[in-house]
Amino acid sequence: MNWNLVIKKKPLLKIGILFGKFVCILLFATLLYYIASAESTRIQAYWTVFLIEEEDVNGAVAISNNKVARVGFFSPFAHLVIIDLITGNTRHYNANEYPGAIDWIDMDGDWVVTRNDYAPQNSINAINLVTDEHVVVTPPLGFFVDHQLPAIEENSIVWMFHRPCCGTDILHFDLSSRTTISITNDGWQ
Repeated sequence: MNWNLVIKKKPLLKIGILFGKFVCILLFATLLYYIASAESTRIQAYWTVFLIEEEDVNGAVAISNNKVARVGFFSPFAHLVIIDLITGNTRHYNANEYPGAIDWIDMDGDWVVTRNDYAPQNSINAINLVTDEHVVVTPPLGFFVDHQLPAIEENSIVWMFHRPCCGTDILHFDLSSRTTISITNDGWQ
């Protein structure tokens, strides 16, 4: 059968074949686009890892809301680095904003909390990544650090301290009300 004669006699068939070719080309172009996008994302992920590793880091790192918080160290000061995994933007907070050596990070939502091992009474720093609000939390008088790491969850920071007279307490700091509560073996204080 001579397909050229059939196509000439039936113009709708010719239109259908042209449309089919167009659809095939469109599908192939779409496939190439998705392959290129996936490769670009993978390359960007490798580049992010390279950026994280290019400075001297003490190992403290946390992730929340597509943001990575880590500690970089340029002697004698530590600084906090926030990397946005979506945009690739990097923000630095230096030792002037965070006195002392940062040795621990935790994140929840838009808040980052750090512990400064050499700051007075091992103060806790919290910063809101949206508003840039900075809160310094110090324990009540008479509390001494028990070298336990702080944790943050839903605007609440908890960490452990030691009182020579009474043993170990857990301190709870509410970022919303800015109040500190001590949790002891006897219950809430």
